[in-house]
Amino acid sequence: KRMRDLAIDLGVPRENTILDTESTSLKVNADSVQEIFARRNWRSALLVTSPWQMQRAVAVFSRNDLIIYEAPIIFFESFADSFREDVVLMEAVIPEYLSRAYYRWKGWM
Repeated sequence: KRMRDLAIDLGVPRENTILDTESTSLKVNADSVQEIFARRNWRSALLVTSPWQMQRAVAVFSRNDLIIYEAPIIFFESFADSFREDVVLMEAVIPEYLSRAYYRWKGWM
């Protein structure tokens, strides 16, 4: 929802956005998007996600024969200036690296 709201704030008409509230993982989301795109004859998408998730997201979405345009968004206002911010950043990045390993193991990327 946050990404859709950002797109609308940046000028994308609401009717040109689709909000997926059912997906439980990036893989499920990519498969859902593939079905939506097939029904509408769409071939390309603007992929908006964090920079550290972008590599995995592009790999997964590209496997579904979509043309992907990358739009990484940094969610943190600045680089980590304190121990607390370092921990928050690690909590975001470490699960991504574990997810990449899992997706590669499953053959999803």
